[in-house]
Amino acid sequence: MKVFPTLQTEAGTIKYLQPRRSGLRVYFPAATLDAVLRSAAPVYVIEGEKKALAVAETGLPSIGICGIEGWRAAGSYYAELIETKAMVGPNPAADLKFFIGKHAHRRQRSGVFFAQEEGPQLLATAKALFPRWSAFMLTGLLGGLRWGESAALYKTDIDWKRSRIHVQRTFSEKAKRIEPPKDSDDRWVTASPALLAALKAHVGAVDLEGQVKDWTAEQRQLVFPFQHARPDHALRAVPRERLAAPLGEGRSSV
Repeated sequence: MKVFPTLQTEAGTIKYLQPRRSGLRVYFPAATLDAVLRSAAPVYVIEGEKKALAVAETGLPSIGICGIEGWRAAGSYYAELIETKAMVGPNPAADLKFFIGKHAHRRQRSGVFFAQEEGPQLLATAKALFPRWSAFMLTGLLGGLRWGESAALYKTDIDWKRSRIHVQRTFSEKAKRIEPPKDSDDRWVTASPALLAALKAHVGAVDLEGQVKDWTAEQRQLVFPFQHARPDHALRAVPRERLAAPLGEGRSSV
């Protein structure tokens, strides 16, 4: 069991009462000891003595298995049992390294990626199918802004005369609020004529929409006042081949 605060002795600092390599030990919380030994009710096996004690204090029968020695020595523990003929193989913990620890094999997240030459077709299709996201995507593709930085962009951040954008905040998807940018460092980004033209058209459309829907002052100052939505979520609803293909007859342009 881990001790807090640590104990200072002549031999040094003690963090754990159980000696290293002492093997697995079972901890029985006194609060539910009688129920564990004599009751037919289910018993909760908990990783760690303190967690088992916390569960027992709620009235649930529980026992604790030492977590440190349990995870560290699981493979070698069973290997020794098999070697001494105390257990028949295979080792049930032989592949634990593939599921826990820093060497665990993580499941790769799948995604849809487009080649650089597909960019113009993708933007043209996105502009037709999702017009409000067209300028948003261009701030990332042509301006290098991260998703949160585009979502938190104010109209006053765009310097139309000097063709640049002031990146000084970001939208945190986790906290659901506008925060300072990464590393709290603001920066200026050069805006190409194509990006400025797209932003100007977009801002004009957003201003008109804000007047019709009576948006708040906070919503009106944002270039993209729909920051809680994700353009990639919208694009996932459309097959990749439809996004990558040029618009032709029979395709919707709404």
